[in-house]
Amino acid sequence: MPSLSPQDLDTLATRAFAVVAGLGGVAFLVIAYRRQRTTDSAEQREETKLFTDRFTTASEHLGDEHAAVRLAGVHALARLADDAPARRDDLVQMVIDVLCAYLRMPYTTAPGANEDFEVRLTIIRIIGDHLRDPEPTRWRGKNYDFTGASFDGGDLSSAVFSGGEVSFQGASFERGTVDFGEAKFEGSIVSFAGAVVLGGTVDFFGAEFRSSIVSFTGTRFKGGTVDFDTAEFAGGSVELSSDFNGSTVSFAGTRLTDGVASFLGVRNKREGMGADFVAGTVDFTEAHGPEPRGLPHDKPDVVLLPERWQPGTDQKPETPPESPDSK
Repeated sequence: MPSLSPQDLDTLATRAFAVVAGLGGVAFLVIAYRRQRTTDSAEQREETKLFTDRFTTASEHLGDEHAAVRLAGVHALARLADDAPARRDDLVQMVIDVLCAYLRMPYTTAPGANEDFEVRLTIIRIIGDHLRDPEPTRWRGKNYDFTGASFDGGDLSSAVFSGGEVSFQGASFERGTVDFGEAKFEGSIVSFAGAVVLGGTVDFFGAEFRSSIVSFTGTRFKGGTVDFDTAEFAGGSVELSSDFNGSTVSFAGTRLTDGVASFLGVRNKREGMGADFVAGTVDFTEAHGPEPRGLPHDKPDVVLLPERWQPGTDQKPETPPESPDSK
């Protein structure tokens, strides 16, 4: 074995110390990482515990007999959703679920003062405010379950429902105005199946349904006004298999593009999938795009159709109106 010079021994020693120091550095980093993970876990547990405590208190306020206390609970829950720990969108959804559950509770709409009326309008307004915010918020992309809820007003105008499921199944719209004007449903599953319009106004003026699955299957229009004027259905599918009896339903200026719009089985009420135009008015006179499948042509006083949708008229592809931005 060749002998090593003092210089060679010094070089080897330096390298050995570097290796040992490197291993020690790695060990230090591992220990530091584990400590940080432990600290982060402790902080997250503390944040979650604080959230749970606040959530419990706010939720209990919703059951108070005094409307003012319930209103305080609504606002507390909304703030809580905004302050939910990062990466815990499940907690945001939990708050939304509670607010929607409140709207699903038994409620009798009636003219005049109703102490619960203001609480319910506040919940709808808060949801609308968070969904119409110009900047995306953590409230978007969530599920909103209004199944069976009774509505006598509410402002969801310009709200953006992007992704998630939005259910108004079996809901009743009895009076006042529920405003969906210029709302956007983007990539959502939206259901008004089995809903009933008894009075007031349900306003979808200028609303946009893009790449969404929208169902009005079994919806009953028994009174009031439903306004789809200038609404746009682009992509996805829209099914309006409903009972139009005594309501004024307007689709004037509606645009149907790149999707499927159907009035399936217009005569087939027994199977629950057919629209039945009995009374009132359904107005398509200024609608754009192809005719929805299944529209009746034998009730010109009830279903108002544009000339190009009349029997024997061959529809020609439409040239979309020039956008102001393109000028």
